[in-house]
Amino acid sequence: MNAAPRPRPVSPRLVPWIVLAFFGAFAALLLVPRVQASAGARFAVIGSLVAFAATFAVLFARARRRGKPLQVEILLRRPHLVQMCLHTSVYVYWGLHWEQVLPQVPFILGQVAFAYLFDLAVCFARYGNFRLGFGQVPIVGSTNLFLWFRDPLYGAQLGMIAVSILAREYLKWTRDGQKVHIFNPSAISLFVAAVVLLLTGTVHLSWGPEISVTLGYGKFAYEQIFLAGIIAQFFFGVTWVTASAALTVVGLTALYGALTGGVFFVDTSIPIAVFLGMTLLVTDPVSSPYSLGGKVLFGALYGAAVVALYLPLRSIEHVATATEPAFSAAFFDKLLQVPLLNLSVRWIDRLGRRMNLERLNFGLTGYRQRGLHVGVWALAFFAVRGTMNDNPGRQPSFWRLACDDTNAQVADIPDACANYVRVLLGVCEKGSAEACHNLGVVFEFGEARTAPDLLSAAGAYDQACKGGAVQACSNLGGLLLVHGDRTADGPQARALFTRACDGDSIDGCMRLAVVAQQGIGGAVDLALARSARAKACKLGEDSACEALQ
Repeated sequence: MNAAPRPRPVSPRLVPWIVLAFFGAFAALLLVPRVQASAGARFAVIGSLVAFAATFAVLFARARRRGKPLQVEILLRRPHLVQMCLHTSVYVYWGLHWEQVLPQVPFILGQVAFAYLFDLAVCFARYGNFRLGFGQVPIVGSTNLFLWFRDPLYGAQLGMIAVSILAREYLKWTRDGQKVHIFNPSAISLFVAAVVLLLTGTVHLSWGPEISVTLGYGKFAYEQIFLAGIIAQFFFGVTWVTASAALTVVGLTALYGALTGGVFFVDTSIPIAVFLGMTLLVTDPVSSPYSLGGKVLFGALYGAAVVALYLPLRSIEHVATATEPAFSAAFFDKLLQVPLLNLSVRWIDRLGRRMNLERLNFGLTGYRQRGLHVGVWALAFFAVRGTMNDNPGRQPSFWRLACDDTNAQVADIPDACANYVRVLLGVCEKGSAEACHNLGVVFEFGEARTAPDLLSAAGAYDQACKGGAVQACSNLGGLLLVHGDRTADGPQARALFTRACDGDSIDGCMRLAVVAQQGIGGAVDLALARSARAKACKLGEDSACEALQ
């Protein structure tokens, strides 16, 4: 068994320079254009710098007065280094498929510098000593895999890091003779942020909903997270937390599907962000059970809680309207239960030890035992992997049919109409012009049991038109003429009809003929009107052929 790493003291003369290095790294955020463009972000950085400057001035002065210089020791722990590398791998793969990740990197690095400064201040104040390693990096990395605040609220993002460090430092108890932190540091700050956002109805001030979806943009996103997870599991023996959580969710959602004919999570058996949570969030070896049975129970309770939280959280959601932003809540289903599970971990471990599942290790220990667990989980993962992508709920047509009252076979599926809109929104956001067009139709005519929302319809049509769905161009032009100002909006409508007709839209050609003939959006142009009708006739519109005679 390898001996625990021993801290190496740093010369007291270097301590102020270490503090200044992190101070300078954090101050460098002020050079980032996005920070310069956001008064809120600038205030958060400058305010933190002022507070740190005052705090460290007091701490160094007090140390000199007492004749006890502040100390720094270097202590590099393998778990922190491994976690840092695994989080980085997720960011790299995610960043290859979502353009917002790379611009966020300076903000994440700024949080790392802030975490070191805050931890330095806390440890100097309590002990006069700070152990320098990689421990702060996984806290920041894990937190930012689930929630970012928008730039004006960067101070709230820094506040989350502060909560994590304070909870790790002050909220402790004794387990198996060792004093350890109670809560997963990242999870407790995410919980606090989630509660505040939900209670204040301000989820739109964060990137949380977008993060929960875009994590899965890569074709092999599940595989990438799975591979990152098994590395952690091989080193830290937390395989059965992830495995039991995943299998519990798959089992419960399969039961729901058998009873209702629907799909619980709309388009997958395990949402990508939930899979990330059960793989790299709740597997903190300090705040999760130590026994094999405890790990199985802990993971199963986490998975059951995800399922239990999802429906009530989704029931309070609503899409964006002309007067208020969208309100998303269901993506918190992977976060709200973690602190309660952390508080219950000693009780869970006691039950787990009574189960005596260690006998299933077949006498194996160390890496051989962990390898066995990882191998079993790998077989289970690939057995259920197909239900994550090859799922009928991923297709809008599944929910459209289920939403249709005349379809007796599937009309009883719960929330079918709401799910139809959700899936259309998701597919539209991924760049499907057809989905955006269909979404516009839903909003314009109040289909899928929704109230008409012309502003949202126009936005969806515009996105679809720009994506190449020419019928959406015609629909958008029609909206402008019927519900807008003919004088002001006429030229734009005429241009949209022209674009639609050029793209072989019969409807676009017929509408172009009308506006050209009536002089809407421009001069009367009978030749253009005849040409548009001729094209519509050629495309198969009988009424256009009759008008040409």
